[in-house]
Amino acid sequence: MADFDITVDTRPMADSLDSVNSSVRGVTTSVVAMQSAVVLAQEEASANICRNVDKGFFVLLKSQFDQKIAGVSSKMLSTMQLMETFKGDIDKIMAVMQDDYERIKLRYMKHFSALDKAGAVIFAFPNSISDTETGQAEAQHCYQSFNRQHKQPSFRLDGLTAIASW
Repeated sequence: MADFDITVDTRPMADSLDSVNSSVRGVTTSVVAMQSAVVLAQEEASANICRNVDKGFFVLLKSQFDQKIAGVSSKMLSTMQLMETFKGDIDKIMAVMQDDYERIKLRYMKHFSALDKAGAVIFAFPNSISDTETGQAEAQHCYQSFNRQHKQPSFRLDGLTAIASW
């Protein structure tokens, strides 16, 4: 058999592999840098998205609150106007009632004044039976006179007690 000696020079290939090795290292560094940049960009994008979602959520809530406030405010203002109208009506009724009260009070003051005058005769303590009979007659005359003038309830005397009838 024949022996062959072949010498292969691998230096150019080794140099070429060294060159490829440095290129691969450069690409690896670029990929790592790009990956870091992508991760950073994704983080910034997600933070931006979160800010926008948060802002949109709060804008939505604010808008809903503003709508509810506007609705409630409108209802409150209409109720307040209605209450002011009621207050005016009640004030008018109160003024009429106060006028009626004053008029009735004056009328009753006149009646009670007349009754006081008539009562002075009735409740005077007589010194004798004849004074009692005279006092009763005078009181009866006062009551009849009062009734004719004021057209009020009639009174009759029964002993020393006045009985009113309407």
